[in-house]
Amino acid sequence: MAEIELSELTLDRVRSLNGQERGVAARNHFHVDMLDQSNDPVIVRVPRNLDSISPSFLRGMFALSIASLGVTGFLNHYVFDAPISILEQVDRAVKTTISDQEQILN
Repeated sequence: MAEIELSELTLDRVRSLNGQERGVAARNHFHVDMLDQSNDPVIVRVPRNLDSISPSFLRGMFALSIASLGVTGFLNHYVFDAPISILEQVDRAVKTTISDQEQILN
């Protein structure tokens, strides 16, 4: 099973991940396009000392995945190992991403 270790980005020093550009850079760093194609779930490990992940960072990293996999497919494929506060932030970011995509289509 593949894993994304966000500690590679934080180096246990950063308390917040933000910015769409940084999310896109993380998508490239972790080869998320390739992981989207995998049949196996992907574990996204969030460092316990991380306080927040902004919706813009998550959109940059996962908007294309959500668009191609759909919400349910994305949440089944990418399993977040994170504190509840971070899981709530992920949930909000997924909803925001879907809302943004729907507005673009209409």
